[in-house]
Amino acid sequence: MAPNGNTDSPMRELLALAAADLAVAEHGFSASLVDLRRAARTKLGIDVPYDRAQAALATRTEGTSTTAFLLGQE
Repeated sequence: MAPNGNTDSPMRELLALAAADLAVAEHGFSASLVDLRRAARTKLGIDVPYDRAQAALATRTEGTSTTAFLLGQE
């Protein structure tokens, strides 16, 4: 089930991370924002805004900590 429209909800943040995991699993560490957003739409049924997608992808490909992402310190 998709979360409500609140883009700052913890569930939305976790789904963005899950979409990043799916994109990296499919495309490796060269996964792009397009790959992440496509995975979010097709596999999770959600739309991840570009800023959240970029931050989530950074936690998987650039070494940014997941904790910093979830706390909004990315």
